[in-house]
Amino acid sequence: MADMQGGQRRWTAKRLLLAAGLCAMVALAACSPRVDIRGNAAEQEDMIRIRQGVTSASDVMRVLGPPSTVSAFDNKTWYYISKREETVAFLAPEVKTQQVIELLFDDQQVVKRIRTYGLEDARKVDRISRTTKADAGEPGFFHSMIDLLVRRRAVTGKSRKAYGL
Repeated sequence: MADMQGGQRRWTAKRLLLAAGLCAMVALAACSPRVDIRGNAAEQEDMIRIRQGVTSASDVMRVLGPPSTVSAFDNKTWYYISKREETVAFLAPEVKTQQVIELLFDDQQVVKRIRTYGLEDARKVDRISRTTKADAGEPGFFHSMIDLLVRRRAVTGKSRKAYGL
């Protein structure tokens, strides 16, 4: 009987050790960062294939894919933007790397200039909390129609039923 209790104690100790190990693994897994990669991260070997004065816009599209965004004014500047963030547990995400590749094309749609910007080039933009009052301007169509009906009723003395309303 004493031998059986010793076996149970060893079995209980093994279970406790297993449970403690499992808890430690879960705790460590919860602390590992979650990695989010966003955008089109260009690889170094892809960037080597793009040369100023040689590579056309269609070749760039084949190598890098469609741009993240295009210049709003002339469509001659393409931007490839990528960012890698890490989030640990409940903490705010932290940007680890950021890359912006700017490609400027000439009138023949050939790469004229290549610029690369990193996280060190980024600038924080402060939001302005001021608001601008907007003048309502002139009344809209429905406001004008209702105003017309109200004025006509006041002039003629007819009720809404007389107009079929």
